[in-house]
Amino acid sequence: IYDDMSTFASYAFNKSHAAAYAHLSYQTAYLKCYYTVEFITAVLNNRITSIEEISNYLNYLKEHGFSVLPPNINRSYAEFSVEDGAVRIGMAGIKNVGVAAVENIVAERERGGEFKNFEEFVRRMENSMINKKQLESLIYAGTFDCFGLKRSQLIAKYEQVLDMVAHDHKKSMGGTQISMFDTIESSFNKVEYPDIKEYDLADKLQKEKEVAGVYLTGHPLDQYKDHLKSYKHNTVMLSEKTEHAGEDGEMEEVFVVPEDSMITLGGMLVEAEKKVSKKTGKEFGVGRLEDLYGTVELMLGGFKMSQYKKIFTKDRLVSVTGKVRRRDEGVTLSVERIETWEKVKTKEKRKMCIYLSFVEIEPDIMDKINQILSAYPGDDLTYVKNMDDNQLYALENKSVDVNDMLLTELCGLVGENNVKVI
Repeated sequence: IYDDMSTFASYAFNKSHAAAYAHLSYQTAYLKCYYTVEFITAVLNNRITSIEEISNYLNYLKEHGFSVLPPNINRSYAEFSVEDGAVRIGMAGIKNVGVAAVENIVAERERGGEFKNFEEFVRRMENSMINKKQLESLIYAGTFDCFGLKRSQLIAKYEQVLDMVAHDHKKSMGGTQISMFDTIESSFNKVEYPDIKEYDLADKLQKEKEVAGVYLTGHPLDQYKDHLKSYKHNTVMLSEKTEHAGEDGEMEEVFVVPEDSMITLGGMLVEAEKKVSKKTGKEFGVGRLEDLYGTVELMLGGFKMSQYKKIFTKDRLVSVTGKVRRRDEGVTLSVERIETWEKVKTKEKRKMCIYLSFVEIEPDIMDKINQILSAYPGDDLTYVKNMDDNQLYALENKSVDVNDMLLTELCGLVGENNVKVI
């Protein structure tokens, strides 16, 4: 009997697994094909603690024509969610915020309706103990961009608004005859936001990454997408595996990019540190290269460090050639050559036109359009064509970054046929 069982086990166990995996593979392939957004959203929520994987999946969506919407205080939930065929980024992953705070925000939103402005949000959330650190992170993540204020303006005034709420609450608890609502309304009439510039795009994106772990409304390398596509390899490939038949015929997992492979990557030096060896007294370099998909550690030996010392500097755009080295801590590129991108051209300014009939539209439509445009500052030009008199008007001080997220929001407001990019 034992011999029969042993013979049976040599193949039946594997076949049972193969059948189960085949069935599961069919199900996931079907969902990914016909319900791509819903499927990837579920995967994102399953990988919510892995920043690298989240970044990769968000890039996958963008590259396949699906929109990724930034966190929004009136639209986002704790986790990633599906919204009108797009993926809306959740708020639970924002630094200092957490799931409990987001659940309180969503509960208040569902109870009292959407928040109308920043001051009202602070007032309504006063009993939920929203603190300064949480508000600051929510501002830097862009969750309040829907109110049409610059992030720099909110950062300049959010502490004052919080103090006003605390003061008015204390006053109302002290037995004043004026209602708490009236008191707060009167205080908030005094809030004047300074007329200051928004943070420049690089600083804005960097703050997003600091509080969310990923870039939310763009990427510093977006303007170099076409150039980056010319590279055979990117950072995500360094961790990818595939199955390969070994010498004994058994299938085994191997890295797509093998150890000691000489490869070239393009991107930005987000870290570039010069160190001195205690043994030799010579300089060597340790850095990190970032592309659209992730980052990889760089190591420059003494000779290479002396050779590329002048261009091995933070925030420089470069092509790096080196050998792939794998350790327990991750992947390192042992640098052989560094070249700058001095001759690489950035994308030209684009023009976006919004077609409107002011006879037919809602009275507040331009306010809503301006709120959306304010959330995507950049160098691209914006125009409105009045379909009633066929006149074209340039929107002054409304230069934007024309990207998929901006177009999705505008098309959702005025219709896909009423937004065109030249």
